[in-house]
Amino acid sequence: EWQKRAEELKVEEFVKISNELYN
Repeated sequence: EWQKRAEELKVEEFVKISNELYN
């Protein structure tokens, strides 16, 4: 449960960073 949640947060952070890089 916790690991799944942590992975989702990592993906969210990655997407946020990627958006900043491409904008």
